[in-house]
Amino acid sequence: MLVALASSAMIGLPSSPVVNADPGVKMTYRVTAQDPGSNRQVVISYRTGKGEKAEKYTWLDPFVPWTHDISMTAREAQVSIFSDQGGNYLGEILRDGNVIASNSVYLDPGWVAEQSAPYGTPTVLARANVS
Repeated sequence: MLVALASSAMIGLPSSPVVNADPGVKMTYRVTAQDPGSNRQVVISYRTGKGEKAEKYTWLDPFVPWTHDISMTAREAQVSIFSDQGGNYLGEILRDGNVIASNSVYLDPGWVAEQSAPYGTPTVLARANVS
């Protein structure tokens, strides 16, 4: 009798079907150098889909955006930049192709910026809450 009762009852398991978790919100980071001239070496820092930080060392051509698609499960998206050469940069965060956060900054060359923050400190370009 006890064996039959234990096999028909599922103790501790949910009675409804298990639903898969939301795969995340699809977003895009976009960074653009806004000065004419030659390309620049930059370090772009961004939050990954799970909220961890990643860095991309790359060259930016003037007015040609660097883009990176992610699927966010974290609460906040953020993109930052460091450039030893300085200059004007535009950072954007897009959701479904629409800009949800945007900011344009001027960066002093690295040796000048080093006077107010440690060398290599990135500057936040854009930040957005993810819901």
